[in-house]
Amino acid sequence: MRSDILTLFPEMFASFLEGSLLGAARAGGLLDVRVTAIRDFAEGVHRQVADRPFGGGPGMLLMPGPVVECVESVQREGAAPGHLVMLTPGGRRLDQAVVEAL
Repeated sequence: MRSDILTLFPEMFASFLEGSLLGAARAGGLLDVRVTAIRDFAEGVHRQVADRPFGGGPGMLLMPGPVVECVESVQREGAAPGHLVMLTPGGRRLDQAVVEAL
């Protein structure tokens, strides 16, 4: 089974993907987990992926361009696009029932 993780912080996933049961499953060829850095798809010298909210206000938002390019690139790597799950603050709650349905 192949799973792709698209993130701004790919180094954060290394430790638990290499250890424990996930590491054993990956070593045995049962699980293929690939981590892709969204920042690799950003433009410019600083590889900027965040911007201020439209209309002002506090915080930062991800720019859609790098995220869309990253998703499309990962989908092109497989035979089929696969099932896309995007975790967003405005989405529905990710609880056990949703995880089991996925």
